[in-house]
Amino acid sequence: MPGEFWYVLGGLAVLAALCMICVIRRRKLLKRIKERGSDEKLREIDRELLGAGFAYDYNQDIFYGRMDAWQREAGYCKIYDEAAYMAGMEYDCEPITFTYGEKRWLIEFWKGQYGMCTGAEVGIFCTQEEDIFVPGEFQGTFYKSVSDEDRLYIAYYLKRRGEVLCYQKGLHWRLSAFKLGMFSEPSELTMDIKITFPDAGMCEAFQEALFEAGYTQSEIVAGYRTMFVKFRQPHTRQPVTRTVEGARVTQRHNRLYVRAYRYLTRNYSWTPDKLCYLKAFLPNVFRTVIRLGQGRERYREYANIRFYQNGE
Repeated sequence: MPGEFWYVLGGLAVLAALCMICVIRRRKLLKRIKERGSDEKLREIDRELLGAGFAYDYNQDIFYGRMDAWQREAGYCKIYDEAAYMAGMEYDCEPITFTYGEKRWLIEFWKGQYGMCTGAEVGIFCTQEEDIFVPGEFQGTFYKSVSDEDRLYIAYYLKRRGEVLCYQKGLHWRLSAFKLGMFSEPSELTMDIKITFPDAGMCEAFQEALFEAGYTQSEIVAGYRTMFVKFRQPHTRQPVTRTVEGARVTQRHNRLYVRAYRYLTRNYSWTPDKLCYLKAFLPNVFRTVIRLGQGRERYREYANIRFYQNGE
């Protein structure tokens, strides 16, 4: 009995010492982060985000996709949206397809929850190739991300429950915005989108495609080369993998992840401070966070698609 007592007591002493070391280390880390300059933190975060294909806008406290992001090479096909749930995404998607100038075009809108982020995207894709067939996996159109010459000017407001979260604009192939540490249901989000086309003919072709998808005059406003779209709820068919029960499970996990992120970074109010803390104290969590829900799981079939597309 005395031997067991001293054994337990020794174990508790070791555990207490380890806890004390962790507390001291954490306090030193908190102090060191607060003492670092803002510019230094921003540069560090941008370096880390580069490999994930993102950058940080400190004026709006949002993350956005880079022009040279690795996702650009992957293009788009509908299987990506089918696989989105594997990366913890629950979003409304709206693929609008039309033909113009001897090309088949796809302009798609997204809004919803991307893991620990509330976000939105507008993507521009096109192809002049025939549909492809990947046995047992995919049959249909594979679109390439547009070249620099075919990029379109895009602008949109992302709103949550009527309140503006952010405003994005620019000449882009895929204009995105992600608010880290915010949880939303897709139905709570709306987008007011503006797209400017190179000529009136392309604008008219897109307008016809919107009508065919189910949009009404109250949801779109057409100018000479510019189209304004109110994206409230999707009119096109959603991915077959997006089920009511599946969405409930995904969102339950996402809500927990958001709460965990907020709790772990509760000592900071500025996002770069939060990320610097996670990188130093919980590097595995940090690597998950900076993916912003855009894991490679979403694009895991791209290698097979490229293989069949190239006829290799």
